[in-house]
Amino acid sequence: TGEVFTGGSYRPQTPGGKQVRRSIRAALSGDGEE
Repeated sequence: TGEVFTGGSYRPQTPGGKQVRRSIRAALSGDGEE
């Protein structure tokens, strides 16, 4: 997958990168935001 953590920044290289990034943010935030 395109999971690349650079400088603490998540840069998804996948077609559904936006969705993945949102999931990561939700997980890191501990919030269940879709």
